[in-house]
Amino acid sequence: SFEARVSQARANVASAGAAVQVARANVDNSKAAIETAQANIGSAKANVDRAKVGLVDARRTLERNKQLLNQALIAQSDLDVAQTAYESAVSQLKQVESQQDASAGQFKSATAQARLAEAQHLAALAQVEQAKAALQAAELEVDVVEPEPQGLSHAETRHAQQAQKRMVGPRPQIRDASGQLQGLLEQAPNLV
Repeated sequence: SFEARVSQARANVASAGAAVQVARANVDNSKAAIETAQANIGSAKANVDRAKVGLVDARRTLERNKQLLNQALIAQSDLDVAQTAYESAVSQLKQVESQQDASAGQFKSATAQARLAEAQHLAALAQVEQAKAALQAAELEVDVVEPEPQGLSHAETRHAQQAQKRMVGPRPQIRDASGQLQGLLEQAPNLV
């Protein structure tokens, strides 16, 4: 029935509206992920800068200890400790540079997810508009007044009812079907 179509169209509008809310939440989550990734990049950059300073300091200490060992002013074990500290600083720098690269990758991924979420949000908005248009068309169907079939044969009445049921879609189709129905009704007195 027409009323059932209207009810279904209203449900579709509500469902599309809920999809918009979900899509909007995904956009917000994506933006938050971008902000987190940006913060991680900043933190990783600071860690890289700190590790570079530590490496420079370890290299300086190692070079100084080599000179002091050549002058027999320190023991070999002191040079070994400086060498280990230098190698540890090199390793630390590589690790934080890898973390910085990973943070940059997370940022790119979050940005791509945000673009996708925005596109899905736009698609959901379009679905709402489409559902609203379908609802409007269904409501127009209900607004079409069923004429009283007076003096029509059973077949003519049935034909008129079928023509009215086929009236779906934009207004021109409704007017055309309504015109056909009116034409049948006007011919009915001639048939009796």
